Amino acid sequence: MIITCPHCGFSTEVSPENIPADSTEATCPKCKNSFPLQQEGVEGPPAASGTQPDEGEVTCPACGRRQPSGSYCIACGIDYAKWHRRQEQDRADAEQVTCPFCGHVQSLATACLRCGGILSTATSRESIAYAGFWVRCVAAIVDSIAVWILQLLLTLAMGAMVGLIAPNSGSESFASIILLGLFSSAVGMAYYVVFTGACGQTPGKMLLRLKVVRSDGTGMTYGRAALREILGKFVSGITLGVGYLMVAFDDRKQGLHDKIADTCVIRL
Repeated sequence: MIITCPHCGFSTEVSPENIPADSTEATCPKCKNSFPLQQEGVEGPPAASGTQPDEGEVTCPACGRRQPSGSYCIACGIDYAKWHRRQEQDRADAEQVTCPFCGHVQSLATACLRCGGILSTATSRESIAYAGFWVRCVAAIVDSIAVWILQLLLTLAMGAMVGLIAPNSGSESFASIILLGLFSSAVGMAYYVVFTGACGQTPGKMLLRLKVVRSDGTGMTYGRAALREILGKFVSGITLGVGYLMVAFDDRKQGLHDKIADTCVIRL
């Protein structure tokens, strides 16, 4: 017969001839814990049919055997306390989900907290919390302030460098103004492309717990971020802002720049 330890799962085959007839307990050679021994052909007292079970009896939650109350099942040998703890742990694990894009394990949510991928196993596409027009406006204002400060500091540094390299060119020359203007624009574009491509969140979106993701739920790339932040927003701007206003009326809260880049902004 095969004897399995309910504590560590160690099992071994033992000849029935080597087991004393009156043995009721065995000790695991691996974990050294004792457990009830149920020999083949030996049945515990069955519950009488048609009668109420005694108050001192319990039903094994694993095998369903009625038996006198105790810590172990005399039929399958499980430890009741450990069995219940294992079931509670299984239920806790079942309430978590693994992101199919980055493998991050987390509690049920509409999107992965690490990469922003839409978790279709946790919620349907219709229940995803898309970011609306006004909350995105607040995030855009925060980013505009951050970009203005960054542009100011870097432009001043750039102007100082130009003055050191070509002191006779004149800081007010037309070429210097054009150069500093192009540099300032490049800083602004780099701000949005780098942050959005790296994690889908600019500082403004981080503050408001928003994230840019692909429409299929996957994370952003630098190329996709450049398409959205440079070309897409340029098109949204030359339409007199209508491309941005589309966010307020679209079912998935997508602006024209989002539709061009196949992206959407979600709440975390």
